[in-house]
Amino acid sequence: MNGWRLPPELDVPVPRPVKMNTAYIVLTIFLFVPLIFLSIFMIGIFFILSLHISLAHFIGSEYLSFMLFPLLSFSFIYIFYRKYKYEKYILQYGEIAFASIAREYEYDSRTGMLSEVTYSFMDRSGNVVAGSRKGVPAPYSQRDELNEIRAQILSNPTALYDPKDSSKNILYPPRFVSLA
Repeated sequence: MNGWRLPPELDVPVPRPVKMNTAYIVLTIFLFVPLIFLSIFMIGIFFILSLHISLAHFIGSEYLSFMLFPLLSFSFIYIFYRKYKYEKYILQYGEIAFASIAREYEYDSRTGMLSEVTYSFMDRSGNVVAGSRKGVPAPYSQRDELNEIRAQILSNPTALYDPKDSSKNILYPPRFVSLA
């Protein structure tokens, strides 16, 4: 616990007030809303076509692959929604613990170099629990805002975990939610 301190914004009673991060709002508006409308449009086209063509023609044809887009779109949206709900619950009701960074692994992504940080912490029962967080900006980023995000995560590593199941944990600050 060398120099670890409780982030002052976390020093509030549970349930903590939580709001959606701007990044998640932008993702919702510019990615999810168009995906939903396009998927609804494609389902409508599929329905209209199914009135004129027997369903036997759909199986094994390009129409079946046409319906995969809405299925994949809704799956993608569902995954992000579950991640948002998970982070929201952990931030609202989670226990706070000092986390020590065990390992950092850099990898290349479409947006540049990122890191996966593996951390461990001791829960209330005394069990040592490990977790990881992907998408941490790489240490030598040219953009100041990415360096600031990295510093927030790694300068004072804090884990939040579900009091009922410490294997459900996140490294503070989360991506999709923040304290209100």
